[in-house]
Formats: sequence, C-alpha cells, structure tokens
Amino acid sequence: MTLSVLAAALVAQAPVPTSSALSDAIGGAASGGIAGIGAAVAVGYWLTRQHKEERAELLANLARKDAEILAAYQRYETLQATVMARFEEMRKEDRAESRRRDDQWVQVNRDMVAALEHVSSSMDETKSSMDEMKRVLEAIIARVDHLDGGAPPARPPGRSGPHKKGPPPATGEAP
Repeated sequence: MTLSVLAAALVAQAPVPTSSALSDAIGGAASGGIAGIGAAVAVGYWLTRQHKEERAELLANLARKDAEILAAYQRYETLQATVMARFEEMRKEDRAESRRRDDQWVQVNRDMVAALEHVSSSMDETKSSMDEMKRVLEAIIARVDHLDGGAPPARPPGRSGPHKKGPPPATGEAP
C-alpha cells in the first residue's frame, strides 16, 4: 500500500470539508502524485486541527450551556424557597388571624352569657319583687276589707272564677 493510498484512505474516513480547495486536494491525493501526498497530509492536519477546534468549541458551548442551566436551576431553587417561605408566612398569618377571630367569638359568647345571666337574675329579682308586692297588696286589701265590716274576701286567694259566699246548702234546705 503506497503512502498516497494510505493518506487518501485516512482522508476518506474523516469528515470532508465543504471548501472546494480541500476537495481538490483530496482528489489530488487520491490520484497518487507527490503534491497529492503533501495535500493529503495538509488536509489531514487541517481536519485534525479543525476537529480539535470544533471539539473545543463544542466543549465551550457545553460548558456555557451547563453554566446557564445551573444558574437557571439556582434561580428556580431561590424562587421556590422564596415562594415556600411566603406560603409559610401566609399560613402563620392565617392561623394568627383565625385565632384572633376565634378569641373574638369566644369573648362575644362570654359577653352574651354574662348579659343573659344578668337579665335572668334581674328577671328573678323582678319576679320576687312583684311576688312580694302582690303579697303586701293582698295583705293591705284584706286589712281594709276587715276594717270595712269584717266581710271575708269575695274569693279565696289562689282560686279564680265566680264563687258563692258561704258553704254549700245542705240537702233539702232552701238556699
């Protein structure tokens, strides 16, 4: 195997650049001339260098993209932490507000119970006072009636409706 065939085989396995000059050099290397061998070596060198430059550029692009992704992820984590902190703060505020409202309702209920107890005791006192006044008035009326002629009251206390004076007539007697 000659050197030009070997160079052509190496060049044929490498990616072919689009430049027409490089294509001509590959064609010359394939024809087997000395100029073709030099061109094949130059093309091989250029392709290797180009490949290294492309690889370096790709690695730089990958590193840049990786840094961008990492920065975006860090921004996401920061934002997520901020949102979670705000959410927790809102939950605490809601709990505090709920506790405050509950305390207000408890106080309102206590005030209502106290007011009802006061009204109830006032009503009990009023009823007691009215019962006492009724007894006093009944005593006064009984005394006035006694002073007027000793007639007993028209109806006994605690009974209602019309009643005859005196005991019921005995059987066979006229009323």
